[in-house]
Amino acid sequence: MISSLLPSLLLLALGARASEVDINGRASDAACSLDQTVAPGNLTHCPDGSLFATWRPKARFIAPEGWQNDPMALWQRSDGSFHAGYQFNPQHTQWGNISMGAAHSKDFTHWTDFGSWDNAKTIWPSQVYDIRGVFDGTVFKN
Repeated sequence: MISSLLPSLLLLALGARASEVDINGRASDAACSLDQTVAPGNLTHCPDGSLFATWRPKARFIAPEGWQNDPMALWQRSDGSFHAGYQFNPQHTQWGNISMGAAHSKDFTHWTDFGSWDNAKTIWPSQVYDIRGVFDGTVFKN
């Protein structure tokens, strides 16, 4: 119970008002609105398409949301584009619930995830024995 409240408690400790934090520890739209008169707060809790997405890097490989480990399993596909896998936590900005994502690019600047923006996972914890996460990262050429 307490661990599920930690993201919300952390936001409150950082100065967010209770009305600005939902049950999942994400800031509400009011907390993430683009107000040029004040410095932005903790943008990692803003929903996609808001101030969080506005300030995310655009010219580098990055998971659609949450915590991301280094890209791995980088290889060139037969069509000349490049494939990269990555481990990420789609539910939080800290390590945990490790899932796998994958994306491809023709120019190393614009990446397209194989999943969708709201579900980029290609492999994820789904059984009791992998409840802590899924770990992979090897590519074998046929």
